[in-house]
Amino acid sequence: MPAAAADVLDVPFAKVSAFLADRRLMANDWRARLAALKHALDTMAAPSASHDACYLRAIALRNEAAAQPGGRGVLGGYAGKAKKFQAVVKAFEKSGVHAGEAIVELDQLVGFDIPYLKTQVNRHNAAAADLDKKAAELTKAAAAAAVTAQKAFEEAGIDAPAAAPAPPPTEAQVLQKLESKIKRELPAALANVARLVLDERVYDAAQYYAKFTKDVHDADVSLEALSALRDAAAAAGASATSAAPEQLCQPDWSVDEEAAAAAAAAAEPVLDLDLGDLDLGGGGGGADQLEIDFDIDLSVDDATAADTGDATGGEAPVDIKWDIDVGGDGDGVQVIDDNDDDVVIVESSDAEAGNPAADGTPAAMLARNDDNLRVKLACDLTELASFLATRARESTAATAASLESALATRLSSEAQASGAHAAPAMHADAVQAALDALSGGTCRDLLLIKTSRRYAKRLASALTAQGGQEKRLLTQSEDAQDRRRDALSRREEAREKLAAAQKRGSERQVFLEKAIASMLASITRSGANVTVRLVGEIRTALESAS
Repeated sequence: MPAAAADVLDVPFAKVSAFLADRRLMANDWRARLAALKHALDTMAAPSASHDACYLRAIALRNEAAAQPGGRGVLGGYAGKAKKFQAVVKAFEKSGVHAGEAIVELDQLVGFDIPYLKTQVNRHNAAAADLDKKAAELTKAAAAAAVTAQKAFEEAGIDAPAAAPAPPPTEAQVLQKLESKIKRELPAALANVARLVLDERVYDAAQYYAKFTKDVHDADVSLEALSALRDAAAAAGASATSAAPEQLCQPDWSVDEEAAAAAAAAAEPVLDLDLGDLDLGGGGGGADQLEIDFDIDLSVDDATAADTGDATGGEAPVDIKWDIDVGGDGDGVQVIDDNDDDVVIVESSDAEAGNPAADGTPAAMLARNDDNLRVKLACDLTELASFLATRARESTAATAASLESALATRLSSEAQASGAHAAPAMHADAVQAALDALSGGTCRDLLLIKTSRRYAKRLASALTAQGGQEKRLLTQSEDAQDRRRDALSRREEAREKLAAAQKRGSERQVFLEKAIASMLASITRSGANVTVRLVGEIRTALESAS
């Protein structure tokens, strides 16, 4: 046979069962015989939790029983219980069941256990690498977040939080810093606005605007906010450009806007008319008709009837009593008589009326919780700046001659003599500087924080989130490092299991190769020993883990 003539016989592992069956080295019903021998072995000895094959277990039990007294006969053969175990071993070898059992175990190791453990090792290794990369990215992002938070706090004008691992600032702490900032910076900012608004160039520009509009358009211009601040400065004297008092720059956060709105909605009276039991049809049971008395006197007395005509058919004025008390001393009320027609009553505060005694310095007026004054001032400055920009464009060299000729025919002689029609482009920068100081980022943000608790809370919440971003990212980085260490630990466990499975597979491979060689030698005439080598995927599966 070819096996007898060859020193080494390569047998593909995938076809080893067919190889043995074709040469009648293994019975066709070897699986049934293996189950029967397992049952017999379990009845002869206590079941074992070891992973050893039943054939190897039978050999171990036989050797253990032979080592006991009475385990060997007179001639050295097996006796007693060892003889029974030897019969099981012979039954395994007789029909090639021991080889079939080794093939089953190797097939489980090569086809399932070892590939699964290799996949687990690779998966844990990739997870550890990804987590290591993620931890490095989070650490880098934490450093960038710290720089961003520092810039945000610097832009907000408050102290930046301490670097991690120090705890990030709370929202209450940020609000307290914002309040201190308002007290520290707002008085000087408003004093700067007042100084720029009270500049003589702004006053000259306003005067020019008023004269120009009067002479050209025959209309009056009233810059109320500018006039009110200038009157207050005249009354204040030397302290006109002083900083606003600190108590006026105190943020008014005592009332929460949302809570106030909810309280106002809850306190608002609700008129509940339950008309479910009213019969508005006038019928049914002789019920009385519904009468609603609005308490409005529409009658006309005799004196009125005599003056205006017939009491029943004449057109007499209706006297409606609204029960509204308009009494008082009249403070803060302006009565405007427009050509003896309607009388308009306008309520005005001291700031709007421009009362220097009540307003104080211009900076104090701007510091009060009076949005109307600040809005009017911004409108006045914007209107004035727009006018100056328009006059500057109209006074270019291309149109100067025609414009001056047209204006000369319309301006009064007094205006021409005073030169009021000359566009003061030099004053536009002063007006724009005052407008930028009032509506610019610094003063605007300070006033928003001072007057709006909701804005202050949103700003504090945003700063708190940015201040705690570094701590959160570092925590996530530490968590990634912990998960990386866990992945490495699981990888080592999988590697140990893989090494054990490969070791057991190598042992079973050697056993099967020797068993096949022994069975082949038993059927050859010369009895020559043949070296059997299993080839195929078993070689790849049993390689050492990288």
